[in-house]
Amino acid sequence: MLINDEGKINIFKEKASNFDHDLFGGPIDGIFISPYKAPPVYPEKGKHPRVMVSSYNIDKIKSNLEKPQNDSAYKSYLSYIEKEMTGEYAGSTFELLTRIEAKAFRYLLTGEELYGYQAIYNVKNAILTAEHIEIDPYRAYGLTMYVAACVYDWCYDLLTNLDKEQIVRGCVNLLGKRMEVGCPPSKVGAIAHHPVECQILRSYFSLGIAVYDEYPEIYEFVAGRLYHDIVPAQNFMLGSEKHWEGAYYAPFRYCNLLDAQKLHTVAEAFMDFTLPGLTYDRIHVFEMGDVAASSFEDYFSSSFLSSCMFSDAKLKGFSFECYHDKTDFDALMNNTWISAVRYLILNDPDLEPADPFDGRPLVRMTKFPGSAVFARSAWNDKDAVAVYMTMPEFYSASHSHAEAGSFQIYYKGMLASDSGYYTTHGLGHHAAYTRQTISSNSLLIYNHGLCVEGGWHDHVYSGGQSLKQDITRIIAPYTLESAMECKAMNQLTILGKAYDASESRYRFSYIAADMTNAYDEETVDEVTRHMLSVMTDSEDFPMVFATFDRISAKSPSFKKTYLLHSMTKPEIDGNFVVIKNTKESNNGKLVAQSLYTEMDVRVWGDGNGEEYTINETVFKPRSYNTADPDYRVELSPKKAEKTDRLLTVMYVTDASDTSPLIKAKEIETEELIGAYILGRALLFAKDKEPLDGKLSFDAPTDSAADYYVAGVSPGEWSVSIDGRMIGAYSVKEGEGILSFNAPVGRIALTKN
Repeated sequence: MLINDEGKINIFKEKASNFDHDLFGGPIDGIFISPYKAPPVYPEKGKHPRVMVSSYNIDKIKSNLEKPQNDSAYKSYLSYIEKEMTGEYAGSTFELLTRIEAKAFRYLLTGEELYGYQAIYNVKNAILTAEHIEIDPYRAYGLTMYVAACVYDWCYDLLTNLDKEQIVRGCVNLLGKRMEVGCPPSKVGAIAHHPVECQILRSYFSLGIAVYDEYPEIYEFVAGRLYHDIVPAQNFMLGSEKHWEGAYYAPFRYCNLLDAQKLHTVAEAFMDFTLPGLTYDRIHVFEMGDVAASSFEDYFSSSFLSSCMFSDAKLKGFSFECYHDKTDFDALMNNTWISAVRYLILNDPDLEPADPFDGRPLVRMTKFPGSAVFARSAWNDKDAVAVYMTMPEFYSASHSHAEAGSFQIYYKGMLASDSGYYTTHGLGHHAAYTRQTISSNSLLIYNHGLCVEGGWHDHVYSGGQSLKQDITRIIAPYTLESAMECKAMNQLTILGKAYDASESRYRFSYIAADMTNAYDEETVDEVTRHMLSVMTDSEDFPMVFATFDRISAKSPSFKKTYLLHSMTKPEIDGNFVVIKNTKESNNGKLVAQSLYTEMDVRVWGDGNGEEYTINETVFKPRSYNTADPDYRVELSPKKAEKTDRLLTVMYVTDASDTSPLIKAKEIETEELIGAYILGRALLFAKDKEPLDGKLSFDAPTDSAADYYVAGVSPGEWSVSIDGRMIGAYSVKEGEGILSFNAPVGRIALTKN
């Protein structure tokens, strides 16, 4: 193509000006009347570019284009600009918009007018034909709006007043009004809904920045909502340092927070999101919340964007681990929009990727309102033990699950897992099973009186955490103010949280909570759970894990069920539940045993969907894979009591291990209940109130052992053996657990 061909330039210039003006809709006067306080910062009028690119970074972008780390992106970008196109939607959203974006970017960098006029013409056609998008239209409308904002900003000095009016009217009337957030973007919530994806955080925000000179009211409305509605809500949730939307949606929605941060940084202001290194959650193996197909592209995007924002070489290393073939930007494309152009804008090619696992903490403990523990024995070791324990104070619905008190365990393959499919959100299998407690390793307390009224639409009652306290148990609250007042907030109270790990050695992690408020008040008086993971000194049996549950139901007839899920069929061997994972060369085994309480055991799973049975109805997903079923183990006390104390002890080993199963030794006093196994004694306070004063018990073994006593009050404790003090230990506020090593004898613990 002859870049300086005036004839071709004039052709596209004329095409761009030759659209029927009425097709873009009417005037937008009076649409963006903001109910929000004014944003504290504004774009500088008369200054372009300012969407993703500005005077502070454009020279650096140009100088970086042909550096080795940008080679693939640069070649893709060059191929895109030569693509002949009309701009009409006739296939892939991504293919069309990457080409338009590339042409606008070419004009921005070189001033070659042909590409600028092609971009203007093509983006108008894209706006006019967006109604034909059939797959994921809301996100596609938003991406079209974002690319239109880039064209408006990057090709600003080519635009006529007619061009400006048509692009803005089209974005508002034809894209914005079709989006879930509406036009103006006032619909849906600020915590866990689509506004906190790209629709507001990237699409509308970029439009407001681009067109601020001519249409300041768009920026006033969008930035006003961002600053005074979305930012406070997101910062509150981000305070936990764990994203609340699970392993599938969290990286995508986190990307959009980064987008907003980047957009306003370029506008020479700063969107004050609290953005800790949340992306590191993606490194863990666990399925949290709704999980569908592999989302490594989203993991790439979130870690890559984070590495760019925070100049983090390890996050860049993790992004490259997630997506090895960085030569194919078409394959990489998804709604996080790491296009070749965006890669060239964002990437610092002088920041070399580093090992993402080098020096990473072995334990990560998150905070209110999403308390959880991620723990592992090592990084870069396929034989490492990994444990996830979750105790979220706030249940945000949306793509998170009602799984307070759940855990997952990995050793040479996933052993204790979640189950269920992410199908149509909020309907059928997903509503009845996947997002409910029954799909997790938590507790059911079945109140037969709620069998009908305890559900909501397709959300069938199965005895799990409440569905009917208020609507926020189904749909996340829309504002921070409503979240603070709803019954999904403070669904549990943390009783203790602690861990011990160095950079090279994981010793233990512990979390406990009163989960009573997560269940229906007609069903329970009290539900508490302690979870404790402890490493052993044995290479063959490297970790023990225990849960202690105290459940007081309103009636002895309300059946209590301990849930344990697996990806392979469990074996029942007397009082033991044995889960082996030998899929795809895995070699892990989990051995679980119930102590003190006689339990009935049932295994659900027949390769035909039986594992998704609730109240004699099978909620089988449409995409069920008979070759890869889930399994659900239910353990319930044989004797119906109003109050039960359930102690369950587990250990991991190789699936190929043929040694006899190891029986834990019970330990019980008036105040404590626990067990000894593999050189570790795990004890728990029988009641919820923290233990104080003096505790004593006999050593359960004839050799020294490590002791973990959970449910103790904070302060200074002394440990004595046969009346001889052997050590003083401090329990900090909020920890709730005392750990020490002691020889054989009568052990006494005294609060000083």
